[in-house]
Amino acid sequence: MPDQLTVEEFTMAAETIGFAVQPEDKQLLDHLVQVYGNGNRSAFLREAIRVMAARERAERLDLLRESGQSDMIATHGRRLDAAELNAITRASVKGKLPEPAELAALDPMIQERLHRIIAERRSSAETTE
Repeated sequence: MPDQLTVEEFTMAAETIGFAVQPEDKQLLDHLVQVYGNGNRSAFLREAIRVMAARERAERLDLLRESGQSDMIATHGRRLDAAELNAITRASVKGKLPEPAELAALDPMIQERLHRIIAERRSSAETTE
């Protein structure tokens, strides 16, 4: 199978890197490697990378939501409701508008903002291509 690597090819493609662990962290590291990597430090590190990437995405989403709320309060004196906040987040992250019925139920100002977000995403995608 050309799309999949054998264990040997995977091992050869991997790069060995070194990092230091404080003596007081070694026991916890060994425990976590056993629990999450079945004793394999490389498997544990891959899992840790996946988990930390998900955490970083969640933190970016929180910042995006906080920014949206702050902008709304500053410009319109009110907070976004859950549907508005979800629609703006989805448009910002995935570049998607809500379904037509959902969109129609939103405040016209929010609808305009969603269309602006989508247009900005398309414009920035075109300039990076």
